[in-house]
Order: sequence, then structure tokens, then C-alpha cells
Amino acid sequence: YNWSFSSDEKKKIKTHVKINSKIVVNKFNYKLYGAIIHKGTSASSGHYYFIGCKSENINSNKSSNRWYQMNDDTVTKASHRLINRISKDPSNDHTPYVLFYRLSDFALKTW
Repeated sequence: YNWSFSSDEKKKIKTHVKINSKIVVNKFNYKLYGAIIHKGTSASSGHYYFIGCKSENINSNKSSNRWYQMNDDTVTKASHRLINRISKDPSNDHTPYVLFYRLSDFALKTW
């Protein structure tokens, strides 16, 4: 979102940004495990939902790394590719808003 000084209101930005499933920051590798999506035409209203997987599974084989879309009381199977498809389509009003990455270089420590 940005602020429009001409209309004195928030405006929803719909510019596509490529969402990488893997990123490197300071030589550390991270993998995407989820995104909060905003559905709505304006910055003042809309609905939020989540697409993601268990972050503990991002380093395991693909069969156990299932992705889901969680929307209020409905959970459906999804794909990690759905996040990028949503962002690429300028005709829809769904926008990835917050991305979740997990450090993938180290095993998860259990207590």
C-alpha cells in the first residue's frame, strides 16, 4: 500500500513482484513456507487468508511438504506456485502481503 497525497488516502499497489521459493541472505539459505494474501480492491477493506505448509517440512522430501490454503473455516490443498500465480495476475484482487521464510541450512532442534 502507499499513500496518495492527491486523493489523501491509502492505495493498494498491484505491481507484480516475483516471489522466490528460495532466497539467500548473507550466505544463509531460506525457503518460502507461507504467505498472507489480501483479497480486496482497496487498502481500506478486504479479507486476508493464508497459503502455506508446515515450516518443519521445508527440508524434507516433497511428498510430505503439502501446501494448503486456509481461509476462515475452509482448508483446501494448494501449491507453493499459487502464491506467484496470484501475484502475476493483474485482473484479480488477491495480493501477497506478508511472506514467511525459514532458514534451511540447519536441522530443526527438538527439546
